Amino acid sequence: MYLADVVKATKVNILYVDNPPGLAAADAFGRQVLAKKGVTDVRLIPEKADTADFTAALTAASEGDPDAIMVLFPASGCGRIMQAKQALGVDVLTFYPGSCLNRDVLETGGEGAEGAYFNSELLLFSDEVDPEVATYREKLEQYGPGTHELSMFSQVGFLTVMNIVEVLNEVGDPAGLTSQAVIDHMRTLKDHHSFMAHPYTCDAKQVAILPAICSTHERIVQYRDGQAVDVLGEWLTGADQIG
Repeated sequence: MYLADVVKATKVNILYVDNPPGLAAADAFGRQVLAKKGVTDVRLIPEKADTADFTAALTAASEGDPDAIMVLFPASGCGRIMQAKQALGVDVLTFYPGSCLNRDVLETGGEGAEGAYFNSELLLFSDEVDPEVATYREKLEQYGPGTHELSMFSQVGFLTVMNIVEVLNEVGDPAGLTSQAVIDHMRTLKDHHSFMAHPYTCDAKQVAILPAICSTHERIVQYRDGQAVDVLGEWLTGADQIG
């Protein structure tokens, strides 16, 4: 896990959505995972999802001189959190969900977005080398010229369609193409090719508490000088630390 193994963090504060699912996520995917990696000084800071001003919440999240702040919020809140970070002059490594790595959020965050970290289950849409990313960029321009921007959101949609087509072709005869046939086939897949992403396995064992998860591998991305940068150039997974 990047925070423990690379950053060598010993103290992490987690800012999460103040509701039961938000608390469960902050505990299971934040506090418990960090604890298994030896990071036991973890504070959970709740805030309402529709908060207009995150100044108070980010003030609390930056107290105690943490090595990093982990944000578990939907994209609608990330930009406002970045704004508060800039307004307060908070100089702490801040990690956001991959869903927050899009132009609208980054523009809302302004200078507060600089240096932000994100997880990404895909190769970066700005990758100029990978042929599958090149296909995504080509088709986006072909079918949506001037109307769509490169983003993780559109990239996920493209990946989903490409992967579904591949699985349907593998199932074979259209006459026998049923939802159960597709499910049965997917349950047999192991280290299966995934478009622009890490190979996946759908044996319901990748994450003990989330059997529907087929892939747990992520890239770590940082936003620098207006560009998203893959900071490690390799896949990471913390699946063995969950549950």
